[in-house]
Formats: sequence, C-alpha cells, structure tokens
Amino acid sequence: MTEEQQDAFKEIGNIGAGHASTALSEMINKRVTMVVPRAYVIPIQRVPEVIGGYEMPIVGIYLSVFGDIPGKILITLPEETAHYLASELLGEESSAELGSPMEQSALEELGNIISGSYLSALAEFLGKRFVPSTPSMAYDMAGAIVDLLVIELGQKVDYAVTIETQFVISSRSLSGQFFFLLDAESYRKILESIGMYLR
Repeated sequence: MTEEQQDAFKEIGNIGAGHASTALSEMINKRVTMVVPRAYVIPIQRVPEVIGGYEMPIVGIYLSVFGDIPGKILITLPEETAHYLASELLGEESSAELGSPMEQSALEELGNIISGSYLSALAEFLGKRFVPSTPSMAYDMAGAIVDLLVIELGQKVDYAVTIETQFVISSRSLSGQFFFLLDAESYRKILESIGMYLR
C-alpha cells in the first residue's frame, strides 16, 4: 500500500475503535480507550508470524463477511488479554476458565462489537455494504486457526488487512490484532474504493 492508503486504513481503524470503545464502556461500566497505532497489509502466510509465531497459543474470534467485498475477519488476543476482557464482560467475580462456555460467549460478543464497529466504519468510508456472520471462537495455535480460515475460504485468501489494536481499561493496557482476510479481487476492490475516496 501507499502511505496514503495506510493512513486511510488507520483512520478507518480509529473510527471503528472509537465506536467499539463506547459500546464496551457501556457494557462494563468502566472507561475504555481503544487506539490503532498501525494499519498495514501483509500476505496471508505472514499472519501467524505477526501474532507471535505459528505455535503461539492464542484466542481467535472469527466470522465471515458477505456483501460487496466478501472475506473473513479474525481478531486475535493473547491468552491473558482474552481472559481479562472476558472477566470484565462477565463481571469481576467470574471465575470462568479460558475456553469455558461462559468465556466463549463473552469473547464472541466482544468479537461481535469490535468487528461490527470496524465494518461500520469501513462501510461509511468506502460506501460499500458489509454483512457479518455470527462470530465463533477458537483457542489454539495461531497457525492452526489461520489454516482453518484459509481452508474455509477455499484456499483463495491472499492478503490480510491488519489493524493493530490497543485497549486501555482502568489504566491497564492490552493489545490485540484485527485481520480482514481477502482474496486478490476483494483487496483490489478495497484499494480502488480508497483511491476514489482519496481523490
């Protein structure tokens, strides 16, 4: 991407992060700040590397995107971050273990909020229609989760629009990654739409 296109993706991410922060703040009754330090595009093969390595255990929240520009969304969180966020959503007294039905439900709702916020920002920015599916959660190695999504997309994934995301909740800093997985045609449509916006 050009520097202008990177800035455009970062702006989209920051708008989405602002909407997600508001929704999360209302849910947990605490101040939540989300910022996007960087946005960039990488080949799909590099996604596990960016997360921390093929064998890095992570929580992945993923869903399909239909509409004008189809693809897959993957939100990845380190174990500690995922457990903390789930506990905040469930209530501080929760003792649910990572991967339990309660935590899975909470994290899928988190994925629903974040993906919905980012897709709304993307739709407004590009003038395109995006229809997300219901999120699912997996707790596995980074490479295994990415491989699963590539298989579901029929081996047609070429690129990952990557939006780094930082959460701050009650002065505690947390990090995660937001990936929009696309084939070459969908990626071309996004770049064309951003080009029209920048003109």
